[in-house]
Amino acid sequence: MLSKFSSEKGECTVIWKVENFSFCLEKTSKDICGVKFISEMIDYTNWILCLLKDSEAGENVVCLLKRKSGGPETVTIAFKVIALSPDGNDLLLTDVPTHTFEKDGYYTSDNLQETSGSLTNLLWKGTLILKCYLKKVVREERVSKTCFLRSRIEAETKDFLWTLKKYDLEAKCGNISIALNSMHGIKALKVELLCKLTEKFLIIRIYSEDYLSKSTYVRCKISLLDSKGNTLASAEDGHIFEKNSRSDIWRFPDFITRQMLTDFVFHLSFKLTISSKSDGKISEQNFYKFPLYQELDSVASEVSLNSDLLRLYSERKFCDVTLKAGDKEFGAHKNILSIRSPVFDSMFQNDMLEINTGVVNIPDVDAEILNMMLEYIYSDKFEDLRMENAMKLYQAADKYQILSLKDKCSSLLKSTLTTSNVFCVLAFADDHHDGKLHTAVKDFICIFGYELLDSDMWRNFMAERVSLAAEIMHQVTMNFLKSL
Repeated sequence: MLSKFSSEKGECTVIWKVENFSFCLEKTSKDICGVKFISEMIDYTNWILCLLKDSEAGENVVCLLKRKSGGPETVTIAFKVIALSPDGNDLLLTDVPTHTFEKDGYYTSDNLQETSGSLTNLLWKGTLILKCYLKKVVREERVSKTCFLRSRIEAETKDFLWTLKKYDLEAKCGNISIALNSMHGIKALKVELLCKLTEKFLIIRIYSEDYLSKSTYVRCKISLLDSKGNTLASAEDGHIFEKNSRSDIWRFPDFITRQMLTDFVFHLSFKLTISSKSDGKISEQNFYKFPLYQELDSVASEVSLNSDLLRLYSERKFCDVTLKAGDKEFGAHKNILSIRSPVFDSMFQNDMLEINTGVVNIPDVDAEILNMMLEYIYSDKFEDLRMENAMKLYQAADKYQILSLKDKCSSLLKSTLTTSNVFCVLAFADDHHDGKLHTAVKDFICIFGYELLDSDMWRNFMAERVSLAAEIMHQVTMNFLKSL
C-alpha cells in the first residue's frame, strides 16, 4: 500500500506499528514486512521502510530505508529510527547524521537484535512500534509533519481457561481439545496433562489432531492460577508444527511443580497465537493522519479504565447519591449503580423517599461488604476475598442482582472447599438454590465420603438437614455401586 502525506519541505516523522511482530521472526523468507510512503515535504520522494532478516539463521534483524522513484536524482537527509518501549524507555536503533540517497538507493541499519538486546522486550502486547525521523539537509526553514502507518501480520489468537479439580489428576492424565480457525492449516490442538508420581513437574503436551496443510508456528503462554485467580507461575514458549506431520508432540517447558497444586480447584490459563510459518502474510496495512496511541495496548487501556473508575469511587468525586450501612456512608454515582444493578436502576427510576433525600439505606449488609460490593461495581474485581466474606458478598450480589459478582463468589466457594466447611457450603448452596455450587459440594463429599460421613459434623448436619442429608447418602451410595 502506497501512503501519501502532504506537507511543505522540511521534516517527516513516520510512526509504524507492526502488529503480531513476534511471528515475523519465525518466517522462513528474508523479507519480514515493509511499508511505502510518499514524502511531499522532502521533494515528493517515495520511500520504503522495511524489516529484513540478515541471515538464513533468522536471528539478525535489520531496518532498511530505501528510496524509490520521484523527486530529484539525489536527496540528502538525516534520519534515525527509534523503537517505542512500553515502559517509556524508548531505544535509539539507528542515527544517521547525513546520507545521500540516489533513486533506488538504500541504507541498512546494524543488527537490531544486538542494538536492543532483544526486540521482544520492546513489544506492546506483540506489537513493535518504530518511529522514523527523516530530515532534509537544507539551510531553509523546515516544517515538520507526522504520518502513521500500520502493518498487521496475519495470526489467530485463542484464549481459554481450563478449570481442574485436584482429584482429576489422580487419574494421572487429563486432556482437552481446542478448536481453532483452519486458515492456518491447523483445525484443532489437544492439550494433555500428565501427573506422574515419578515426575517433579506436571507434564504438559500439545499436539495437533489432524494432518497440517502447511507448517504452522504456535506460541503459547500458560499460567497456573490458584482458586482465587492469583497467578502462581507462568511460562511462554513457541513450537513449529511441520506440514503433513501428525506425530509431532510438543512438550511444553516444565514450570508447574506438584507442590504448587495445593488447592482443591486450580486453573490453567492458555493464550495461543497461531501463524503460518512460511508466509506470515500482511493482512492489513493502513495509513493514518492522526495518532493511534489508544490502540497501542488494549489491555493497558482496560486496566486504566477500571483503575480510573475505581478512583472515581474511592476519591468520592462528583457523587450524587449516598449509600448507608449502619453508621457508615459511601458516596456513589446513580448512573454507574444503575447500569450495574437492575435493583438500583429500578430504585432510581421511582420516586422513593431515599432518592429525594439523596441517602439510600442498605439493610442486612454490613459496611465492609457494602464497600467490597461497590468496589466491584466500579472496577469489576475484588481483592483478598476470604470465604467468610464470600458468602456475605454472594448474598449482597444476589439481592442487588449483580450476577457476575454472584458467579465469582460462587466459584471462590467451590475452590475453597475443605472437609471442615463443606457442610456449611452445602447448606448455603441449598438455601440459595445454586445448582452448580450444590453439585460441586456433592462431588467433594463423594470423594472424601468415609472421612466425612464418620464425623460429628455429618451427624449434626443429618439432624438439621434431613432431606438434604438423604440426598447426599443416595449420591454416595450410587457412586459406590457404580464402582463395583
